[in-house]
Amino acid sequence: MGLKNTGRRLSAAAIAAAVVLAVAGCNSTAYYQDQAVQRAREFLLENAPELTPLQVAHVRYNKPTLLAENVLGGSRGGWAAISERSQICITWLIPGCRDAYLVYGVSSQRMYDWFPERLIRKTFTPMETVRLSAIGAARNYALENLYFDLSKHEYNQVRFSDPRILRTDFNLNLNPDGKLTEAQLTRLKKQTQFSMIWGEDAEAPTVICGIAAENLAGFQVYFGGKIEADVLHRHTVSTDPPAAPKTDAKKP
Repeated sequence: MGLKNTGRRLSAAAIAAAVVLAVAGCNSTAYYQDQAVQRAREFLLENAPELTPLQVAHVRYNKPTLLAENVLGGSRGGWAAISERSQICITWLIPGCRDAYLVYGVSSQRMYDWFPERLIRKTFTPMETVRLSAIGAARNYALENLYFDLSKHEYNQVRFSDPRILRTDFNLNLNPDGKLTEAQLTRLKKQTQFSMIWGEDAEAPTVICGIAAENLAGFQVYFGGKIEADVLHRHTVSTDPPAAPKTDAKKP
């Protein structure tokens, strides 16, 4: 009787262990990447004593941008790269800081093995900063709202690669709750519609559409989803890059 009970207990323990392993194995890419972001956040704050309390709060409560490049190089990096390991910089554009703060590490694309190695302070051009901010807004929208619509491949594609940016003419409802004034609507209608495209060669690319200034400044998302390639093509107005930011000419 004792042996039977022992056998039952061992069987129950084995089943419980299998369940735990199955659950642990099912941790999503998003989970591992969020854990990596938290490690990067803590590393940055430990190594950037110059940040003000408001800037510290920005790092604590705002999502970063991920910049990835294949360890072996490659023009596109991230998902399109040929190596399984990438150099990944978890990057914050902090208000009031001239430099962007990049926490560098090397890992697989799932980032379960990503750990911070060093903090890099890098000055981007105004156009790069605006572009990174706009892509970050589109990326966050896609990852938060399209999680169940994206395959693992598509999810990593959004997370690790830059989208192609197009001018489009989708019919947008700029005043969905009816709270904007006519003057506010007029200002919005003067802005440019951009769509950020991941998986452009797919039958149904991932599209995040919004409006912004000509140089992408202030990009605001209005909708996102998987859109058939022919529909996207019909609504593409221009493939020209966003305009450079205007600067005032300085007199000698």
